[in-house]
Amino acid sequence: MKIDKIVFILLLSCLSFSCGRKETKERMKTYADAEKEFVGSLTKTDSITVLEMSQKCMDSLKEGNIEAALGMLYVVKDGEAVRLTNENAENLKKHFSTFPVVDYHLENFSFSTQGCNDLKYKIEFAKKDVDGNAPTMAFMFNPVKIDGIWYLCIKHRNQSSKEMLNPRESNSPAPGEVVLRES
Repeated sequence: MKIDKIVFILLLSCLSFSCGRKETKERMKTYADAEKEFVGSLTKTDSITVLEMSQKCMDSLKEGNIEAALGMLYVVKDGEAVRLTNENAENLKKHFSTFPVVDYHLENFSFSTQGCNDLKYKIEFAKKDVDGNAPTMAFMFNPVKIDGIWYLCIKHRNQSSKEMLNPRESNSPAPGEVVLRES
């Protein structure tokens, strides 16, 4: 009987210790967590807004109005969405002057996180040949949503993308939020 009481007291004390103990270490938020949370918050309106913004930019490029198109664009740098620098704008102006947008087609788009999304266009930069083929190149936007407003950023090759050969692991740490920095 005495042993039963001792076992009962030990068991009771173990249970009360484990029940009263608080978990002090929070689970790290992963990229997969951030993606699930962000994508789950989006609506049809978000998709429409992003597609309309990008189409307006691409239409401006197709019309040869490069300045107007560049005025719509941002870049993400060090966790901030900022207007194109003069250097960025000059490089893009040269690019689109050398390779004008004769026509374009949306290839795909996907949402991942608040500051990292893919919106890919195929751009025809010369007229079609007799066989109906035209030289093309890819151009990617990175639409970013900050405080409920979408900003059309340019995707740089060093930014994460679902098209990367070695995409980000789903259990890697969640990316930080991107903020807007007005110049």
